[in-house]
Amino acid sequence: MPYTTVFEFLDDHEESDAHARSLVDWLNQSEDLYGAAELRIVPPAADELGPVADAAMVMGSVGPVGIAFLTWLGERARNRVTSLRIIRGDGARIEIEVKDPAHLRAIEEQVAGFLDEDGG
Repeated sequence: MPYTTVFEFLDDHEESDAHARSLVDWLNQSEDLYGAAELRIVPPAADELGPVADAAMVMGSVGPVGIAFLTWLGERARNRVTSLRIIRGDGARIEIEVKDPAHLRAIEEQVAGFLDEDGG
């Protein structure tokens, strides 16, 4: 089954790895998505010792994915900048950057609208 949504982090390798692992853990703890998320692992850069995760890949209905992701993003936005690309199953993509919790509502609406366009 193809992934319905990919959350690809655009930060440095260490931050991307931390974000991807956190999101996969969060999604897999969701009752509606239990076990539906996994890490996308990329080879290490020349100065790194091992492979890192750069994305969370999710199979499942878009509605539960969106709700769980936005809840996770709200928690992360309180104390860190997060940059990512969201790729739907149909290949459409958007990029977002959360720098300030005050802008979270507008970003939530943008992401929810983008995910809803997929018809999931």
